[in-house]
Amino acid sequence: MKKENSYEVNNTKKKSNHTKNKDFYIDDISNLAFNSIYKKKRNKMGVFNKHNKIIITSKIFSIILTSSLVLTFTLKAFGKNNSNVVKQDVITVETDATINNNYDSEINLEYEQEIEDEKLVEDEKLVDDEKGLEDNNEKVEINKEGKYKDKTIYLTFDDGPSQQTSKILKILDEYNVKATFFVVGKEDKNSIAMYKEIHEKGHTLAMHSYSHKYSEIYKSLKNFKKDFNKISNLLYNTTGEKPTIYRFPGGSLNDLTKTDIKAIIKYLNKNDIAYYDWNVLSGDAEKSKYSNKQLIENVIKGIETYNTSIVLLHDADDKKATVKTLPKIIEKLLSEGASILPLDNDSPKIQMIKAETIK
Repeated sequence: MKKENSYEVNNTKKKSNHTKNKDFYIDDISNLAFNSIYKKKRNKMGVFNKHNKIIITSKIFSIILTSSLVLTFTLKAFGKNNSNVVKQDVITVETDATINNNYDSEINLEYEQEIEDEKLVEDEKLVDDEKGLEDNNEKVEINKEGKYKDKTIYLTFDDGPSQQTSKILKILDEYNVKATFFVVGKEDKNSIAMYKEIHEKGHTLAMHSYSHKYSEIYKSLKNFKKDFNKISNLLYNTTGEKPTIYRFPGGSLNDLTKTDIKAIIKYLNKNDIAYYDWNVLSGDAEKSKYSNKQLIENVIKGIETYNTSIVLLHDADDKKATVKTLPKIIEKLLSEGASILPLDNDSPKIQMIKAETIK
């Protein structure tokens, strides 16, 4: 016997009695146990479900099964001649009893398919988002005749490596921009990997002391030399290239040193080490918190003052705002024709205390 997954009701050819209330209605099918018929909210088409079919519930099948069993025993009373009829009835009941399970399976499969379709849509969205990040450089229209066409900008990041370093590197890659990282001494696996990546990607890997502890570094010239050599050797052993650029913790002009800063500068000059301060601040290290918009404005206003700008930014675990605002800063600079370069020993010296004045 052919299995049926549902009983269809043709509303135009066959009329059925309905008992209606505000939200539900009951359809009487063949006057069989009408109070047990499947109840469901009616949609706009006046049917039970999206398949335009009415589904008999398992409760109905229980009634049918019971009735069939009674019929079976009754038929047996007529003897062997009716055995085929009994067998046929039983088979019919067993076959019909699978309808509800088949329907439930169908619904489950459809639900699973809907979930899978939603997942595919979400995956496609994520791919599109990633593609958008990769295409940032192409979206920035570089106006070589823009108002910053004569400006050279050096983006510098102090205090790394950190959890933000890889994010910063990714952003710089997306815009094909090189920067300068003034790093401190860290010897964990991730930090070593970041030193290497900074160097391999063509950025300038520069020194910002090993310990970054003012009280130790500036206690004496001897202490400074010890700290300097430690960070220099760490970077050389990691990359195979001797670092030649330095930034004083706190800048070359600070009131934290207990020794004569001139003696330290003489030491750097003697070893052909160029040191750089800054002339533009984003404000990402200030105690008073700036909004993301203000951080961007601080940089833009600052670079508009000079033809050559060294922008001080920070690479630290808590500098999420620096990472978030960096794309907007880069886009603004590039779109107006500015040149963004990494520092080297021949870059214009922006120093609070001029090295050339120290003999």
